[in-house]
Amino acid sequence: MCVPSLTHEGLIELFRERPQMAVDLLRTLVTELPDFDDVQINSSDLGTPVPAEYRADLVLLLVDDKPVFAIVIEAQLSIEKKKLLSWPVYVTRIHARFGCPGCVFVVAPKSKVAAWAAKPIPLGPGSMVTPLVLGPGGIPVVTDPALAAAEPELAVLSAMAHLNDPESGFEVLKTAVEATRGLDDSVSVLYWKMMAAAANEATKRALKLLKFADGSDFPSELTAKERAALEAKGEAKGRTEGKAESVLDVLAARGLEVSSAQRQTVLDCNDSDRLGRWLKVALSATTAAEVLTVK
Repeated sequence: MCVPSLTHEGLIELFRERPQMAVDLLRTLVTELPDFDDVQINSSDLGTPVPAEYRADLVLLLVDDKPVFAIVIEAQLSIEKKKLLSWPVYVTRIHARFGCPGCVFVVAPKSKVAAWAAKPIPLGPGSMVTPLVLGPGGIPVVTDPALAAAEPELAVLSAMAHLNDPESGFEVLKTAVEATRGLDDSVSVLYWKMMAAAANEATKRALKLLKFADGSDFPSELTAKERAALEAKGEAKGRTEGKAESVLDVLAARGLEVSSAQRQTVLDCNDSDRLGRWLKVALSATTAAEVLTVK
């Protein structure tokens, strides 16, 4: 079983923190997105129990009273031929689960990977799936401090794509580092390490010279305390996400209707104990609302 890397998980975290960014970037590739009034994070198993290899990285729903478009986001750092089998599955599950159109949106910071991912996937006569791919050329070069401060996740994505550029790389990196400094400590450390992991040897040497605006040094390595905090956060997040998806799976298996708002409430819950209580109640409840009234 492949263990997701820090960079892979970090890329998904960028879109989880700022879902609207995915919509904005997708619009550079396709202009025919339907009108919507909300962007919601949905279960990565698309509402159906599936093997781990068929779980998407992140699923976003564009909602206008009901789902009108689904975006399956895949962070792709290398060429993986097995993805050519799973990506078409995501498209069919979107249509079956939500009754709306959608797409697989691949974010690939490396040009070679982006070119591979963009190729159509033939399924048979008259049937084909073509992922929409955002490669480094489609990711904006963010050097404006005001824009970076307003959209730190976009600044980090820009840095990961362009920090090794000999002309603009250092300025992009510096802008992103400053923009993320005011975020929660665990988030900022994660973003800094993602950028450091994307750096080549020349950029790593530049990182050692990089200082914050107040003169302090950029942390070139994780401290033991920071590493432990990130690992603990990741483990806790994994446990709560698994329980949340289990609650939704039980409700779906029992044929109980779950509204978009109720689904989002379950997915947003980070209280492991409460999710455990919801899971127990879901086994016998007659409505989803009955589950969510349990404190």
